[in-house]
Amino acid sequence: MVELLTMLISLLLTILAAPPQAGESFSSAEAGFKIQVPVAEWALNTVPGQHGISALAMGPPEHAGVVQFSVQISAATVSDLEGLRTQRDGVMSQVAGVEGIREAKAIEMEIAGMKAPGLQVEQDAQGNTYFVRQANLTSQGLHYKFQMHAPKDMYKEQEPHFKKALASFGFVKLEGEAVKQAKLRELADRCGSEIDWYTEWDKVAAAAKSQKKLILVSVQAIPGFEIGDQIKRGVFMDLDILRLVQSRFVVLQWRRGMGAPFEDADVFGMGPNTFGNGILVVTPKGDVVRQLFLLNTTAVYDVLVDVLKGHPKIQTPAPPADANRQQSIQFYLETGQLDLAKTLLGDTKIPDNTEDLTFEWWLKFEYHRLLRDPQMANSALKQAGEASRYVDLPSRLEHDRIMIDSAFMAAVTGKAKNAETMATAIRKSSNATDEVHALALLLLGSLRLQAEDRAGAEEDWMELVDKFPDSRWAWLVAAAMTGPGWGIEVYPDLRWPDQADRKLAFIPKAAPNMSSDISMEELISSANEYILVNQEREGNWKCMTSYGDRKELADDFELAATAINGSALLRLEDNGLAKVAAGRALNWMIKQRELLQNEEKPPVVFMDYTVWSRSYCIDFLADCLHHKIGNADAVRAEMENCIKDLAERQQQNGGWSYYLTTKVGGAAIPQSISFTSATVVMALERAVEVGVAVDEEMLKRGLDCMAALRCENGTFAYFLNGADFATSEPASFDIKGSAARGPACALSLIRGGRETFADLAPRLQMYIDHLPLFGVQRHKALMHAGANAQGSHYLLYDYSTAAEALRAAGKDDLPQELRQAAYNAILGQIRSCRLHDGSYLDNPLIGVNIGTGLALTALLDLQNIDA
Repeated sequence: MVELLTMLISLLLTILAAPPQAGESFSSAEAGFKIQVPVAEWALNTVPGQHGISALAMGPPEHAGVVQFSVQISAATVSDLEGLRTQRDGVMSQVAGVEGIREAKAIEMEIAGMKAPGLQVEQDAQGNTYFVRQANLTSQGLHYKFQMHAPKDMYKEQEPHFKKALASFGFVKLEGEAVKQAKLRELADRCGSEIDWYTEWDKVAAAAKSQKKLILVSVQAIPGFEIGDQIKRGVFMDLDILRLVQSRFVVLQWRRGMGAPFEDADVFGMGPNTFGNGILVVTPKGDVVRQLFLLNTTAVYDVLVDVLKGHPKIQTPAPPADANRQQSIQFYLETGQLDLAKTLLGDTKIPDNTEDLTFEWWLKFEYHRLLRDPQMANSALKQAGEASRYVDLPSRLEHDRIMIDSAFMAAVTGKAKNAETMATAIRKSSNATDEVHALALLLLGSLRLQAEDRAGAEEDWMELVDKFPDSRWAWLVAAAMTGPGWGIEVYPDLRWPDQADRKLAFIPKAAPNMSSDISMEELISSANEYILVNQEREGNWKCMTSYGDRKELADDFELAATAINGSALLRLEDNGLAKVAAGRALNWMIKQRELLQNEEKPPVVFMDYTVWSRSYCIDFLADCLHHKIGNADAVRAEMENCIKDLAERQQQNGGWSYYLTTKVGGAAIPQSISFTSATVVMALERAVEVGVAVDEEMLKRGLDCMAALRCENGTFAYFLNGADFATSEPASFDIKGSAARGPACALSLIRGGRETFADLAPRLQMYIDHLPLFGVQRHKALMHAGANAQGSHYLLYDYSTAAEALRAAGKDDLPQELRQAAYNAILGQIRSCRLHDGSYLDNPLIGVNIGTGLALTALLDLQNIDA
């Protein structure tokens, strides 16, 4: 992902579109800084934001943003100089080798008496070559990004003005609401401080080897996106995970180019453009033994416990020599050795000589809680509560502690009212310990947020922050209230994920020998069987994004999965069960539209995958019309709805994009993505094919965009930047990183009458030549980890669209040698994605249900090619 720099100029040009404000200086107690306009003729403009403003820009009005000095303000995700340098280095890695960006160089300015790491580049945009300089500072919990840009031949002339503006920049004391926000950011920064972090590979490897432990590698490779540290501020704030990590692992904060063995492509591979969040479990030698791709705390805990079971050579910690039986059980529970804890706990009976009856039942509760068994956990907790009231033995547990556990159990099992009643009683209790009182406030705020009462949640959580600022729970809620998602209409579901969802965190093992000895017929039948077996009762197929989600209204991944699998099943014309399953999928999809009309869809941030889901839905609905599945009028009506959804998202330059912005609430960046636009265009072409009306101008503009995305080197550009088609320009990549999208993009133009199969031939050859470098990324959760930004997340999409293009070409349209080579290359790569249960996977976050549907579609296309 290189959105940050390739979109840099077009993003900032929009700021000066705001009405100018008179005056020669600016100061904001909310944003914490002051600055002066360096030249009387310059205009100063601001963009409203969470911190009073989100951006300030100034420059000569006659140049309309072509010459500009700007400051962008956001909540700081790092607070130290090294963190800023690491972020800068991440951006430097991203832009390396990107066409249109040259002469990238790390720099360090001095601003307001502080070192400000940054970079400078030359960048082609909007018909100019710009010289761009950036620098970064943090203060009072806020991050300030400075940028100066001008056409290269004008920069020296403007540089004295830029320097004068920088020299005038200074910090001002925060006031009012900003003081509260600064306090929250300071507390939030303490998240993750309970873990000993390593920042150098040699040191963490030595520690892991001497302690006989595995290494957890925290990967936060999302430069430019204001997402925050989901690991320090989320995963590692879970107490069960914290205890497990402290006792069984050592932890490394990864940074690009640190020299860890797993960065090497021959070991695992994390190239300079690696993008994503996640945790790698690594041996002291640097071998990756597991990827944690779902950052839900239940998923992380489950996987870590499973990893520890699967590696008996690592040290298995033992309780202290003087520990009694109950102390040993507690030790085993906290260190993830649940089987040993179960052995000591025995069955449901309580030993006659138990040390502490209340504590015994509570330990049983903890065991079942960690297994996410609500019935057994609640039963044991009830017994603990009874014992704490009536036994004469002094207990290690106060009654209020058992009550708060009962309140949390009520919350995670969907009994919010009961949870609120118990937590409120504890809040009023004068006997509760500070820890229990803090937990009650944490829960009450969480319950209010779940009920969509954000103001009430903030009230409870601010009481927690004010009364118990040294509590880890105060740090956690501070992180929530200062996080990027606090102001949007998204609310948590406190209930535990069900057992079916918990399986999503575990990916089946790869098939042996890359399935090279399995016939095409068996590949198809086993994929078909997997899809049929894994269809949900309602007719849909689940995705990783469904983990823990109980809402009826599905997200775009689940819609796409259902459409993809439904289309694949309809290709099996002699399979009656497949047609029945496709009909159930259709009924579910029609119901989803009804739900969408009656329920408020969650806001879209960062990425909008509607363009993908609606495109695949159109394909499936067209297949339903062709095979006479369902009510034709209802199917056509839903196709029209999908086309309308796509029309609303068409960019001014004619294409479509799923990428919106780097920040929550930020303005969408005007650009189109080539392979996304190709997918939409082909869906619209399919709608026309089955007789459903598509606005001719809409389709024409889409094809115009695809034509404009063609590059001289034979590839299609990743982006077409710019709001106006006339001034838009492609931002291309080198062939090694771009070759895989060629067949899909070419096919969209061929079907639209803009190209012929003769144009497909060189792109198909390019595809074949570079396919192995894409294929080695399979099964990685991290994206763009290849040396040339190749990623796992579009592999099966690429294979399926290439197979579709190959099938669309007749015998005389392509040289036979090329057809055979393409057939062999695509089939070989599909085989390599096969898992031992007959499913297929490219990227774990996309999951096996989408992957298997795409693989089956590709296999069926290949089966019908006379190669």
